[in-house]
Amino acid sequence: MGVFPELNKIDYAQGRYVALPRSVVMAISQSAKIVRQLLPTSVMGVLSSLALFGIVFLVERDSSESRFAELAEQRIIAIRANIAIAQGSVNLLAAHFAVAPAGSTSREGFRRLVEQTLKDHDFIQGYSWDPRVPHDQRALYEEVARGDGLNSFVFTERDAEGGLRPAVQRDEYIPIYYMEPMASNRPALGFDLASQPIRRLALEQGRDKGAPEATGRITLVQEHGGQYGVLILAPVFDKAGPADPYSNRRSLTGYISGVFRLGDLISSSSSSAAVTMALPMVDIHLFDMSAAEGERRLFPKQDSRTPDALAAGLHISESFAMAGRSWLLLATPSEAFVAASRPAASYVLLVVALLFTAFYLLLLKSRIAQAEKATALAREMGRAKLRLGEAQRIAKLASVELDLSQGLFTTGDDAVEMLGLPKSQTGGSVDFLLQCAHPDDRMMVRDALIGAADQAVDLEFRIEVGGEVRVLHALADDLAEEGRSIITLQDITARKAAEEERAAMIERIAETDRFEALGTLAGGIAHEINTPTQYVGDNLTFMKESQAELLELAQAVRLGARDDRDWQSIADKALALDLDFLATELPNAADQALDGTGQIAKIVQAIKEFSYPSSKSAHPVDLNHMIDVVATVTRNQWKYVAEMDCDLDHDLPKVSAVEGEINQVLVNLIVNAAQAIAEKGGDAPGRITVRTRRLESEVELSVTDTGIGIPAANLKQIFEMFFTTKAPGQGTGQGLAISRSIIHRHGGQISAESQPGLGACFRIRLPLTQPQGA
Repeated sequence: MGVFPELNKIDYAQGRYVALPRSVVMAISQSAKIVRQLLPTSVMGVLSSLALFGIVFLVERDSSESRFAELAEQRIIAIRANIAIAQGSVNLLAAHFAVAPAGSTSREGFRRLVEQTLKDHDFIQGYSWDPRVPHDQRALYEEVARGDGLNSFVFTERDAEGGLRPAVQRDEYIPIYYMEPMASNRPALGFDLASQPIRRLALEQGRDKGAPEATGRITLVQEHGGQYGVLILAPVFDKAGPADPYSNRRSLTGYISGVFRLGDLISSSSSSAAVTMALPMVDIHLFDMSAAEGERRLFPKQDSRTPDALAAGLHISESFAMAGRSWLLLATPSEAFVAASRPAASYVLLVVALLFTAFYLLLLKSRIAQAEKATALAREMGRAKLRLGEAQRIAKLASVELDLSQGLFTTGDDAVEMLGLPKSQTGGSVDFLLQCAHPDDRMMVRDALIGAADQAVDLEFRIEVGGEVRVLHALADDLAEEGRSIITLQDITARKAAEEERAAMIERIAETDRFEALGTLAGGIAHEINTPTQYVGDNLTFMKESQAELLELAQAVRLGARDDRDWQSIADKALALDLDFLATELPNAADQALDGTGQIAKIVQAIKEFSYPSSKSAHPVDLNHMIDVVATVTRNQWKYVAEMDCDLDHDLPKVSAVEGEINQVLVNLIVNAAQAIAEKGGDAPGRITVRTRRLESEVELSVTDTGIGIPAANLKQIFEMFFTTKAPGQGTGQGLAISRSIIHRHGGQISAESQPGLGACFRIRLPLTQPQGA
């Protein structure tokens, strides 16, 4: 019946077993044995692969979530920074109007107050001054505005269709009276904020609380796009200031309003490289949790998901107070992030783990390390967020009121502390006001304050209190009323320290760049010295050999004269020498040797002047000589691709400059010109032209090349740190940025002009006299 009876075939027709062939039975037996041997290993391999797959899947998910948390925190921090700037700028304007006498700030003065802030932050739609106007003064306000050039100015409100119409009669109005920027916000001028329920509610709440109040979501008068807007309304009271709601309603003089498009506020947070990278990976949702259900979504307008629905998945959220309202920022993964974060590696690992177990164990270790690194980065981002939150607190301001006719001042507690004055002293002379000012700044500040009636005040000065030095910024317009002027003070000590640190960093980078330039030029300089050295050596060898023949002849003549020898042999030696050839070539060889040593001396002197400038402080220097030195040390960089023309003004006066720094700028410009010509290529050599000219109280230096040129899109970026169009490893993007920093430090200007394909021209203007403080 065989070894395995159960494998024998039953012949039912005959009623008996039929034994299979032995070879078949043995093959089946061997297969079963292999299966039994491999089964435990196969099961362990499958289970291990599944376990490893599960672990890697979880690690990938955690890594993806950590990466998302990092990117989301970057976006949220940048958005919160913009929101803090929005609130702070409105508070600053409200503080100015609170201390400035009523009507002292003109429409032009208002424009100057907000002009720089609008330039720095493109997410700000505009600022406006919205006075409280009783009905009996409406006609007067409209007439004054028309006198300012707003010919069709009237108080307006929206009709049922959303169009603008003259405002209906009511007891009082809150019209938009001053508005900047004027051009893009002109339709909003005259709009009565109290005519619209959402705006009116914010106006009343801010007035009663005596604090800035944000509106719910609104459609701006000037909005034609697909985004909501929000207003921050800061109430301004008379000198009595905010107190209780009843008093506030009597002392209210108007509002400062900041107008912000929420879409612009969110999108303009992508200024840094890190936030720009996070932008396509993170979707931002902004909600006003103080609004009614169905009206909470602020951004994006087209999305209909609720905060609860968004919070059901992966997200990062942050709630915060925004001018009296509770706002919620929610960050969720974008489709691009989801697509980039699919756990493909874990599925690949499941397929190939049986063959490459050891390899995937190493991969798992790498994945875990990545997860730990991502977690550490997330913690660091959390700490950075806390530090940024601290830095974003609105700066404390103080104000001083000066009676210019008597030279007396009055101030509050904040200004007393800021100026280091005794707490009990709230008034006194201008000299008493500046008793803690740094001695070097005191007279400058005193003259500026006394002249505040005729010109605006915008200066920085130092205060010394208890051994601590603080830097204050004083600001006031030139519109003094009845001999009084309001000076706004701000402590900018931290900002000045940051600026000094940045200047020190650029200084260190510039020093490093100078040494890198020396390293780059070293090989070429060695070649420049080697060439004249070779022909000096050749000429000296020729002179040595010729000298030996002439000395031998002279020795024979000397012996013949002394011993009365046969002069015929001496004559034969003389005839054997080619004296005509030696008479011609020996002086030429000497001249060539002297010329070669002169070239070597010039190169060595140029290297010495370039590497060891005579001073590290500004002193009068010959710009033409510096150009000659730099042209010599950089010769090997340009001589194979270009010819250099130096069109120098020989009557050019000396300029006050740091010699080593200006040398560094010249090297950067000349080497860049040579590289641009080399990149353009061509059979004929290019041309580099260096010119100097005097322009009244300045000197102008220009470096022009016939290279490939600079695209128009890059002209505005070429002076930015780390911006380069060169291939990786060929440029760091620091040369032109450092050059601009050096020229600005010398009180000068640098600019670039270019026509792509025809070349570029860099122009530098330096003052003949170094400006104070440069």
